[in-house]
Amino acid sequence: MTGLLILIILVIWFYLVLFLVKKITSKIKNNFVKFIVTLVLVMFIYLLPYLDEFIASYQFEKICTENSVPWISAEVEGKTIYLQDNDVEMVSNAWVKIVKQPWNYVDVKTKEIIISYNVYSASGGVITKTFLSSISNGPFIFYGFCGPVFQPDSDDYFKLLGVNYIQRSDIKNWEIKNDINE
Repeated sequence: MTGLLILIILVIWFYLVLFLVKKITSKIKNNFVKFIVTLVLVMFIYLLPYLDEFIASYQFEKICTENSVPWISAEVEGKTIYLQDNDVEMVSNAWVKIVKQPWNYVDVKTKEIIISYNVYSASGGVITKTFLSSISNGPFIFYGFCGPVFQPDSDDYFKLLGVNYIQRSDIKNWEIKNDINE
């Protein structure tokens, strides 16, 4: 059903573009020039509503590439860590809304970051917001989610690193059990 809706929107937009281009090129007498101008205008005007997502796809790709590897402290072994509560951040100067979600695993004793990585998500551009918002908030022409290729967030990986992971809700119990004072 979603695909049919998208197809209908694309066909309607194509016919609107053709109508507009015919109006613009109607005064051109030379058929060859008229053909070239029509071809260029149709391609340009048809793709214009997707311009924000085309540019955003390159921005998003760059952000994802730069943040594809998690940071892990050299002094990780033997630590007890928990997932810090972090607020999402908006990426500035992006053509579409891009949200950064930091994931920081912090040492219970020192509150130092032991493992850190970011996950990014992008919203759609003009077309998505206008016509497809009830179906999807994501971009229409690229996949709007990325994070490290390997996210170090499983119990097995924590064991491999030699760290003990606890839930945030268990911090007080851990401090009492290990006689840690704030």
